[in-house]
This record gives sequence, C-alpha cells and structure tokens, in this order.
Amino acid sequence: MNCKMKKGIVSFILMMSVVFTVIPTSTLAKQGSETETGGVITRIGDLGFDLALNRLVSCEDEAVGEITIPSSVQGVPITEIGQYAFSDCRQVTHVNIPDSIKSIGPWAFSHCFELKEITIPDSVISIGFDAFYSCLALKSVKIGKNVEEIDDNAFEKCVSLTGAVTIPNSIRKIGANPFSYCSNITAINMESEKNQHYKSVDGVLFGGYYANTLISYPPAKEGSSYNIPSNIGGINRKVTVIGEDSFIGCEHLKNITIPDSVTSIERYAFYHCTGLTDLVIPDSVTSIEGYAFDCTGLTDLVIPDSVTSIGEGAFDSCSNLKNIKIGKGLQYLTDRVFHKCEKLSRVVIPEGVKRISANSFGRCTGLKSISIPDSVTVINKWAFGDCVNLSDIYYGGTEGQWNVIKIEDENHLLPSYDVDALANAKIHFKASAPSIPAVPTMVSIDEPSLPQAKYGEGYNIQFQMQDGSAPEKVEFTSITPAGLTVNEDGTVTGIPRVVGTYPALPIECTDSAGNTVLKEFDLKVMPQEVHVEVNDSAAAEYDGTAHALPLMCVEEPYVELSALYGVNKTTTPTDAGIYYAQVFSTNPAYRVLQDKAYYLTIEKSKVKITHSPQTYTYNGQSHAYEYTAEGNYEPVVKYKEYSDSDNLTSPGQDSGYTETPPTEKGKYRVWISASDKNHKIYDGSGKSPWYVFGVLEITD
Repeated sequence: MNCKMKKGIVSFILMMSVVFTVIPTSTLAKQGSETETGGVITRIGDLGFDLALNRLVSCEDEAVGEITIPSSVQGVPITEIGQYAFSDCRQVTHVNIPDSIKSIGPWAFSHCFELKEITIPDSVISIGFDAFYSCLALKSVKIGKNVEEIDDNAFEKCVSLTGAVTIPNSIRKIGANPFSYCSNITAINMESEKNQHYKSVDGVLFGGYYANTLISYPPAKEGSSYNIPSNIGGINRKVTVIGEDSFIGCEHLKNITIPDSVTSIERYAFYHCTGLTDLVIPDSVTSIEGYAFDCTGLTDLVIPDSVTSIGEGAFDSCSNLKNIKIGKGLQYLTDRVFHKCEKLSRVVIPEGVKRISANSFGRCTGLKSISIPDSVTVINKWAFGDCVNLSDIYYGGTEGQWNVIKIEDENHLLPSYDVDALANAKIHFKASAPSIPAVPTMVSIDEPSLPQAKYGEGYNIQFQMQDGSAPEKVEFTSITPAGLTVNEDGTVTGIPRVVGTYPALPIECTDSAGNTVLKEFDLKVMPQEVHVEVNDSAAAEYDGTAHALPLMCVEEPYVELSALYGVNKTTTPTDAGIYYAQVFSTNPAYRVLQDKAYYLTIEKSKVKITHSPQTYTYNGQSHAYEYTAEGNYEPVVKYKEYSDSDNLTSPGQDSGYTETPPTEKGKYRVWISASDKNHKIYDGSGKSPWYVFGVLEITD
C-alpha cells in the first residue's frame, strides 16, 4: 500500500461531493478482501467497500490515527466489517463503528497494535473468530447489548485489557475462549443472571445450553489454586466439559482441582499452564483432546482407566514429567502424545493398546525402558524418535509375535542420530518391566524436586529423616551448584550464582545409625526478575541507519538490556514506522518483567520542496513542473486539470491525476508527494503539512 497519510487524527466522513475511485477486485492487495461476487472495490480515502455485499473490505496499511466508518456509501448501507479489513493497520488508534454494522468478520482488526479502545455498537450481532487478535494496546472494549455470537478467540492476546470484562445478556453463542492469552483480565462477568446459556461464577465464564462447559478462566484472577465447581446452580447444570483454550496461558496457576462431574477435557485446555504442578484427572473423564496440556511444571500424572481417547500431542512438551501411569481404556497412543517428555525414564503401556503412533515418545531422551503389551500391532515411524537412551523393552508376547508387529522405519528423529531405538534396545520377551523403586523412607521431602532457587537471592532448605530428625551427614555426591553449601546440620544454604537446571542431582543422606540413602533431585535456579525503564516518548527520524530505545534496568543499572522490534523481531529497525519492543536481558541471570507495552517510533524524514507557479507557451511538447528538493530527493509529481474544488487535504480521494506532464493548453493542478514510505514532503505553505501543490499553465 502506498497511501501517504498525515500522522494524527484522520476522519473519513461521507459527503455528497466526494469523488469515488472504483478499483477491480483483482488489484486489491490486502489478504482476505477479495469479494465473493467478483465485483469491484469502491474506495473512500483509505477504506475500500464491496457495495454488492454491503461490506467494508479493506483499510490501507499506512492509515494513521482515528478512522470513522461511514454508515452508507453511494446510498448503500454498510452492514459488515469483512475479514482482515483492518488487519495490520498498525498505526490506527481509534475506529468509530456506525450503528449500521451488524457483523464484524474474522481477523477484522488483527494486529492493530496501536488500537486503544473499541466500542461495538448495539447494532452488531456477531463478532468473528480472532477479530481483535493481538491488539496489544487495546485497553477498553465495550460490547454492544445486542451481540448474540462471539466466535473463537475473538480477543486473543489483547494483553493490555485490564480488570473485568462484561458480556451482554443478549449472547447466545460463544466459541473457544474469547479472551485467551489476555494476561491482565481478572474477571469475565455476565451482564445479568437472566441468560440461560451462559453464567459467570466468581469471574469464571461457563456456557452451553445448560452452562455445563467451563469456557474461560481469566489469566490474572487472584490466587494460584482453583477448584472447578461440579455444579453452578440449578438442575442439569453440572460442569461436564473443560472447554477449548479455557485455561490457556494461565501461568500462575499451580493447583487445579477437577470434579468428578467432568467427562471431557478439550483441546488446548491447559496449554502453556507452565506453573501447574498439582493436577488429578478424575475417573469420570473419558476423553482428553489434542494438546490439552503443555505444563512444564507437572512431574507426576495418572491417566485413569475411564479415558478411552487422547488427542494428538495431549502431553507434548511436559518436559518435567517423570512418572506417568497410562490407563487401560486406550486402544491407541496418538501422534506426539508424550513427545518431548524428556524426564520420563520408564513407561508401562497397558494391555489393550493396538497402535503406538508417530512421535508418541519422540524426543523422550531420558527414556530408558518401556513395557509394550502383546496387543500392539503397529508402531509407526518416529514413535521412539531420538530415544537415544532406550536400552530395555519388556514385551508381553513371544519373539514370534514381536516379529509380526508392523514397525515402520526411522524410529530415530534426527539425521545426525544413526540410531534405530527399537533395534538397538534389548528386548525381553514374555516379560513385564521391573517395578520402579520406591522413594527411600529414610528421607522426607515434599517434592521430587528441590524448591526453586533464584539467582542472587538467599537459599535455605532443611533435609529431614523420616522420624523428623536431622541427618548426621548430607552431601552432593557429584557437583555442588555454584554458590550453595551443604552444612553439617542437614541444611543447604547460600546464594545461587548460575541460572539453569541441575537434573538428577544426587544427594546422599546418612542417619545416626550409619544408614545411607542416595536420592536424585532436580534443582532449578531461576533468573532474577527485574524491571526496565524506557523513554519511548521521543521519536527518531529516518536517516537510513538503525535506531533503538534507550533502555535501563531499574534494579541493576549495569545489566545490559536489548530489544526485539516489530513483528519481524529485528534488533536493528531502520525504516519509518512504529515498532512494538520486546525487552530482554542479554545476561541469562536476569529476566525482564515488561509490565507495559513499549514502542519505538521512527518518524518519516522531512524533505522540503522549493517551487513556484509556472507558465509555459504552448509548443506541442510536454512541460514538467520544476522544483528543488532537499538532498536531491526524487518525489512523485502528478497533474490534473485545475479546479477550485480540488481536495488539498487528502488528494488521494480525487481522481484524474496522472504522472504524465501536460502538453495541451490549459491550467493544471500539480500534486507532489513522497515516493517511498520513509519520507514526507512539505513546502511551508501551510495548506497541507505533508503534500505540496503547485499550478502549471500552458498559454498561447
């Protein structure tokens, strides 16, 4: 898009005198704005309309400031904002929606990074999926009182939305969590208790005809534990489903209690719940859908026998999962179901499972032994990809039965590993896996991992024997984490100095009778959390070189900070524009807490044009308008027949301009504009700040 716009407030008001530009649909560049009728696009300034569909279909990417959508164009009412219409309009701050609009399409305002507030009028009935996806600066949303449908993830990643949001009583259908990844929302409330389809209980949204699905848990809701209610009041109001995306991104939750009324956990329900450490799946649950859990804090899990189906990748990347019991209700282990569960060392697959699918245990690099029942008939490729430490397979059948299993090739993952995990492991026929040794009773500790430590902060833990007494001796038998000391009284104290995870840290405890117990613990040393001070009020001006925000760490001024800018996450932005800045520390010992959005603004470079009205004598040849531009800059020069009604504020709304210098006698309006997105021109006349207009006349 090459529309050049004044930075500031820009309003488009439909008037009878406006000249319209009609553009074939095939020339429209914005994704998703092709019309269903194969018709034409009617333009008003930066907005494009398909009048055959009563639809606004596009807005120029370079639009700036406030946009007003007309309620009608050429007498045709505008009732829809089409899919992708404002997508990637990253400098638009406000959009005024008229009360003629009835629907807002999918992705309509996605990636409008500067959009600060939106009022959805009472005329709107439906809001499409991801309609406001990643509107990072959006702080306020008012949903009209007649909205009946909000589709999947409509406000996903609107990270500046803060506090409680209210859904009108008119609502009849809500898709998957409309506020997924809205990290500052504390409650999702219904306008009233009268709606029979949806209900809010303590700020958590439930829905369905009997409100039996947990739809959305607000990520900033206070507390680290949550007990899902089994019934939200009334007959037939049992909570039976944990909905798609319902807890997605709730990183602060540590404990969730699922009631025995729940039968289904839908896809992505607990995705990116990285703090979740305590979860029990009740034996009422029959299905767990794809990618339901991406919980790096989980260490132990029991899948009850009641579960008969598990979706693809259900426990993918649960990287600290050490112990898992798989229920007997399954016939298939789906693709990637335990992919990258790197801490799993022993797995028992229950009798009845027929297929181990592709990547089921891919990249389980800690897996040492697995028990496979004789019911298995197919092991797909990559099922044990990159399981480089798999040494023992305990197979329930005979060697003859094993040989007829369809085992696909490539049960390793990376070309650099010339390893076929199944072929290289020792197979024990007609055997079951040895029992996993119990934790020695002499040592009492709450978790299989030591309490997390934090870089630069004091650490103090106490080991105790089963009877509560302190051990006579405690020692790390391999390495001692930097900064920590083992003391004679059974304590480990100090100030950690290296960030990272110490896996399987062997610790030996000896009691007063000389009995020694060796146990492996994981210790994670977390980075110190710091805040950043940024001065993003001043804008740089385009000069062809890279620009960056001035960054300073509040707590530790000497800590070096950097930032990734814009959607391309570059460290060296050069072009004019507004770039969202993701600030980070170059020292892994520190983690930046970015509690607000910061932006780097690179203004367009100003180029002054010096010119004056010009008169030429007709000679049959063309006459180009003469001017002088600073820095030898070459702008775009256009001509049209002169009229007193020419638009000198938004000349792009006028038709008839051409870049061909005139030949015939007459008076011509000359419009000089920037030829690229990094410059803006002016002549100091004050008629229009960033356009230059001249007059050329050819006489007898």
